[in-house]
Amino acid sequence: MFYKLTNGQKKRRNMRSAMTDEQRREKCQAILGAALKLFRKKTFSDIRMADIAQQVNISKGTLFNYYNTKENIFMDLLLTGYQIYFEELDQKITKISHLSINEFKFLLLEESKLLIKQHRVILRLNALRESVLEARADMSQTIEGRLKLNEIVLHLGKTIAERVDEVEPKEAGHLLIMQSAILSGVLNMSNLDKFDQHKIGKRLETFRLDFESEAIQAFELYLNGLFFKSEGKRNNEINKY
Repeated sequence: MFYKLTNGQKKRRNMRSAMTDEQRREKCQAILGAALKLFRKKTFSDIRMADIAQQVNISKGTLFNYYNTKENIFMDLLLTGYQIYFEELDQKITKISHLSINEFKFLLLEESKLLIKQHRVILRLNALRESVLEARADMSQTIEGRLKLNEIVLHLGKTIAERVDEVEPKEAGHLLIMQSAILSGVLNMSNLDKFDQHKIGKRLETFRLDFESEAIQAFELYLNGLFFKSEGKRNNEINKY
């Protein structure tokens, strides 16, 4: 025999479900926090699921109820990190009424320095994304995270376009993706004079890079070329008339 739930019973059931979802989110955040703490001290290959479980004070079996692979944890950490960073950048730019191209370029370069100093973990993970993380990360969860990130970047692109002369939302969003690509690429190439974090020696001095300064320089060169090209297009359009 089936009983129809009263409105009060439905409300209590929904509250229990909401609490369960909230508790799950809190536990996931604790797991990501533990993984982040370990990744700041160790390489990805040196971190085990058991290490992360120990940090959160749960069993390894319980950890698998939230993430089925280590790659899944760090993929979520990567996507969540970028989501938070771009949302914070959106809030920062929202407070600015107007930016010239040069002011916008300066802002991007300063943000790149901030990304390197305060969010280097994101750049390290981004360098591992395709070759390591995607091999065993959950595809549906990754796509869901990327779709959410895409929405945030689109909104940020619109925020930028409303304040920067002659920059389209799509172009602004693409700039942010290129920023990460350049910084992560230089970071990935900056350790060729090392093997497994151990310095090889003077024989590979040619491969030694100053990550921060050369990453900023590479991004600045990209911006200069992009804005010069855009200015040339605008001038050509004007000359038609």
